[in-house]
Amino acid sequence: MTVLSIVLPIFLIIGLGYILRRIGLAQASWVSVLNSFVYYVSLPALIAISFWQMDWRAQGVLAVVGFTAGAVLLFGLLLFLVLDKLSFPGSRKTEIFIAALVANAVYMGFPLGERAFGTTNFGLVAGVASAHLVVGLILAIMGADHWVLRSKNFWGHARDFAFNPLVLALVVGTVLGLVNFQGFVAGVLREPLRMLGATASPGALFALGAFLHNRLPRRHFFSAALTTGLKLVIFPILVFLLGYWLKVPAPGAAVAGLISGMPTAVTAFVLADKFRLDKSFVATAIVMSTVFSLVTISGLLGWAI
Repeated sequence: MTVLSIVLPIFLIIGLGYILRRIGLAQASWVSVLNSFVYYVSLPALIAISFWQMDWRAQGVLAVVGFTAGAVLLFGLLLFLVLDKLSFPGSRKTEIFIAALVANAVYMGFPLGERAFGTTNFGLVAGVASAHLVVGLILAIMGADHWVLRSKNFWGHARDFAFNPLVLALVVGTVLGLVNFQGFVAGVLREPLRMLGATASPGALFALGAFLHNRLPRRHFFSAALTTGLKLVIFPILVFLLGYWLKVPAPGAAVAGLISGMPTAVTAFVLADKFRLDKSFVATAIVMSTVFSLVTISGLLGWAI
């Protein structure tokens, strides 16, 4: 399996949304509807089923998942401190923050990780990718609250955060995984979650393609290139340095390093729509980082394998 074979379906689904919008079979109103469905239904289902199916008892999984979460937190904190000092508008800071943190860790990370490390280590890959996705999403939401929503009510902010569908999905999935919930009822619940979760990436990619009709973004090239560099170069370097310094054992360090190099996820476009940000900037970052990841991930795969 090559990187191209993973990336090409992404652009095919984006292209389908663009073409159907162009010929009138898809409507502009579909974009927000699809994004809302992904945010409130399919993405929480994907997070819940990923953490539920994780083998928390496997040797080294908790340590590497913890390392990944810590690396994303550190990168997010450093990026937050830098952006907060800049004179950019709050919305642009949020857009860069979201595009740099929300990675395509599941849709691309799962198959690439399995290709690099084999099925025997797939539980480790799933744990690292899921932790990367969830922590990145949580930080992105907190950044949006700080720069865009500007919530001043701590308890109101804490309540809204606690009842966020993505956070709830994380909690539910983790609890079900830790208690090893099995049996007939578990089987009945697991299948619809899996089916709904499988619609997250295709639905958001189709919405992205429909959005790009008649508004192919060009004016954000420099800012999107900077964000892509943060996502595909700076963050993987930070992860490798941390792994070396903390002596994270193989293959955990290699898995964390590979997943850290995933491009911006289409989920960032969903968040941009939810928080009324400049979707064209985020769309540019998604497309640009995915294209350039053909080169950077190839290098990471060569190192990991």
